[in-house]
Amino acid sequence: MEIKKYTIGIDLGGTNTKIALVAANGRIVRRTQFPTKAHKDKPALINAIASEAFGIIKLCGLKKSQVQGIGIGVPGLVDSKRGVVHYLTNISGWKHVNLSRELEKKTGIKTRVDNDVNLMALAEARFGAGRDSASLFCVTLGTGVGGGIVIDGEIYRGNTQSAGEIGHISVDPEGPKCNCGRKGCVEAYVGNSYVVKRAEQKMRKKGITPEQITKAAKKGDRAAMDIWKETAEYLGRGLVIVINLFDPETIVIGGGMIGAGEFIFKPLRGYIRKNALIVPAARVKIVKAKLGNNAGVIGAAELARGMGN
Repeated sequence: MEIKKYTIGIDLGGTNTKIALVAANGRIVRRTQFPTKAHKDKPALINAIASEAFGIIKLCGLKKSQVQGIGIGVPGLVDSKRGVVHYLTNISGWKHVNLSRELEKKTGIKTRVDNDVNLMALAEARFGAGRDSASLFCVTLGTGVGGGIVIDGEIYRGNTQSAGEIGHISVDPEGPKCNCGRKGCVEAYVGNSYVVKRAEQKMRKKGITPEQITKAAKKGDRAAMDIWKETAEYLGRGLVIVINLFDPETIVIGGGMIGAGEFIFKPLRGYIRKNALIVPAARVKIVKAKLGNNAGVIGAAELARGMGN
């Protein structure tokens, strides 16, 4: 019996949709992407995903029968057991969609769906910064703040498949309103737009980007350094809760804002050492994600391979 060595990983994002053919060792054989919003509605986007998946199989000289499965990560709440997407962040028109079933109809290939940060966590646990860690918590910093948990090589989703949502831990009940409707969530302090707003006020400059904040910090700008320190400490408030409750071996941090490097990591580690329980605080490894923009497709491919049950 022929062993199917390849799976297809798909990372459905609000800006771009990435698709890759991935080998069993996590190596990307071929990768492509297209603008998500170039397709005006859900049927058009699903058709585009199916078409690109077939295209990548053909370009690699394979038959459909040689592909074990398709995995897809989406930025929203998912019932991974049934393959249902309850809703998607920043992509309208998606509510209670059985994406697994719809893609299987289009492709004839078994398809599994999960939250994108869960799949990033799975990729980092198996092939990236958390490789060989028995327990891992993965955080992604961007427009939102997401989290994913991997224990003994498997995604932990929780009772309602919503485990890991560090972005919506409230660290100040009187704090600013979050997009989820509650106040003082980690995301309301650490999300991209909040950081930029704070930087515009402190640095007295409009239209600033996280990259520009980091550039200014590298030049010794005290306000810029303080912004990243403050951001790190608000993230630390959420991670102290994670560490005290879950006691992970490794915390992997990814997303666009980690370009700030030690301007975030140094104060974050200091805050955790000072505020988390002494033994887990001393032993937890806090590291930068290694797989970058490929983490989503690699994790999705692993899901399809059945490694992330």
